[in-house]
Amino acid sequence: MADGYEVNLDALYEACMGIRRLVDEIEEKPVRELANEVGSFGDDRVAGAVEEFARRWHHGVKHLTTDLKEIDGRLQQTIRAYAGNEQRVIDMLSEINQEKLDD
Repeated sequence: MADGYEVNLDALYEACMGIRRLVDEIEEKPVRELANEVGSFGDDRVAGAVEEFARRWHHGVKHLTTDLKEIDGRLQQTIRAYAGNEQRVIDMLSEINQEKLDD
């Protein structure tokens, strides 16, 4: 077994894609729309509670999606950094191999 660690870029990419799908789903179905239908609850207290819930939920989801987008961006930066380093190593080894073949 080799010393060090291995980074699974495919797993990081899949994590990014999962985050993006989650954000899309959250943004596609806003709970805030419940507040637009408060009159259909028939009771002012229930309508007020639903409206308050929808307001707070929207506020929380807004922060959640902001955090998820930040995580996605950081994962993408990580993928690019590791992939770039991996390509540099491949290029370096290819040069060394070519030099050996040329000798």
